[in-house]
Amino acid sequence: MRRFTAWESLIVAIGSVLGAFALYLWSMAPGLTWAHDGADGGDLAMAVALKGVPHPTGYPTYLAIGALFAQLPVKDIAWRLNMMSVVMAALAVGMMAWVGCMLAESFSLSAPVGGIVTGGIVATGTLFWSQALITEVYTLHALFVAVLLIWSLAGISGKQGRKWAFAGGLTIGLGLGNHISLILLLPGLFWAIGRKPHRDESIALSGGLLAGLSVYALIPLRAHLMPPVNWGGADNWSGFWWLVSGQLYRGYLRWPGFHAAGIRLTHLAILAKQQFEWWGLGLALWGLLAKKSSLAQRYARVTLWTIAAFGLWAVFYQVTDWQPYSLPIWITLAPWVLLGIMSLTREVNAPRTLVIGLILVISSGVLHAPAVNLRADTRALVSTKSVWAAIEPNALVLVDGDRATFGLGYTHFVGSQRPDVCVINRALWSYPWYRQSLQKWYSDLLPREGPTHLGAIVAAHPQRPLYLVGDTLAGGIRLAPGGPFYRVHRIPVKGDLKVGKMAPQKAKNVGRASSGRPGG
Repeated sequence: MRRFTAWESLIVAIGSVLGAFALYLWSMAPGLTWAHDGADGGDLAMAVALKGVPHPTGYPTYLAIGALFAQLPVKDIAWRLNMMSVVMAALAVGMMAWVGCMLAESFSLSAPVGGIVTGGIVATGTLFWSQALITEVYTLHALFVAVLLIWSLAGISGKQGRKWAFAGGLTIGLGLGNHISLILLLPGLFWAIGRKPHRDESIALSGGLLAGLSVYALIPLRAHLMPPVNWGGADNWSGFWWLVSGQLYRGYLRWPGFHAAGIRLTHLAILAKQQFEWWGLGLALWGLLAKKSSLAQRYARVTLWTIAAFGLWAVFYQVTDWQPYSLPIWITLAPWVLLGIMSLTREVNAPRTLVIGLILVISSGVLHAPAVNLRADTRALVSTKSVWAAIEPNALVLVDGDRATFGLGYTHFVGSQRPDVCVINRALWSYPWYRQSLQKWYSDLLPREGPTHLGAIVAAHPQRPLYLVGDTLAGGIRLAPGGPFYRVHRIPVKGDLKVGKMAPQKAKNVGRASSGRPGG
């Protein structure tokens, strides 16, 4: 069988991009959403819109690309960044289709068949599809993973080796500027390359890496402007390092014990089934165990490394939204479904492989669409609107939880809703950088020389109504050591958020849960 040209593989990749783009655009969230572990989307949208700095690790590559999508002359920032996820996901599908072309050709199978099947498998996986519809960093992360997989399989040497090495270093640096977990993939990539870079290649690789990492200079430049979202106050070295090193989350990285680790591994297995269904997962494992071409053997190295590295990360990183961190596993595993089909047919048969592959892709799309489709998702919008409608004028609004903090923050600071109120996150108030960033926006309420205890701020403005909004709602609350204490009277609102009006109480009343009824 003749070898297919790079142009023919490129046409397959472009077709895969367009098909994935249409699928994701059809099912994309219409604006701000909390679905699919997307509560951080409001924080990212605020950072892009207000030229701010989001939660650790800052994500400067995402911010730079997001600033371009923010210029789209349609709808709001949340919609535009959802569109960014759609585009990045579609491009990642195209890159993985190219990987499928390379692997299929190494078995003398029609490259377009390999690309079509592999791209479809990636595109219709539940986790990948879900992240393509919301404002998050993970589809851009997936794109960098896919590009680096192609880079490692190409393994160019000779006169073009320095250009190849520089391109790889640049991609790695920019990828680390989007999500630092990409570092877990690197040993597998160099294992797949299978040779030590020459001296001039190592220099080019290092130069490209430094050029890519220079995107982190965006963080202190933005922090210096003191926007309302300015995590870490990163215009100085200590704040910068606190942010980019993820110091806030280090406590979550620990061994959970054998019982909890077993539960997490069970959930990881369930997640694997959700991506490919049992038949797709079985084909992927069959492909991994079957006879391989030399290129497939190299690809098996990076696959096995990715499964081990990100699987261990999923076990050790004790957060509730851990699933998106496993995305590189499913991206890297997808081409093995193609190779499993080829092995199952016991011959290199392009029509048969294409038919079986398309049946799997279409079945996956039909089965997964109801669970991931967000085209009618307005829960976040309904919830934030109902909260603002329930709150009296000139109120102090104390928020807890990601949905309340980022959802209300986005609609307040970016959407200019309820400019009369003051929104403060109780947990972040203890950080000097957070207080300083709010002082610019609430200078009349939070003077630079004023008290630093949140309780003192509340006490200094007794004329302002006081509200607590959160993902959950406590029955009683103490704002600062030594008082004051407040009783939370629940107010029913539509949506996921909980709202309560706070009334002063003596210390002896703290701990008595409210009834859950209005005024209870």
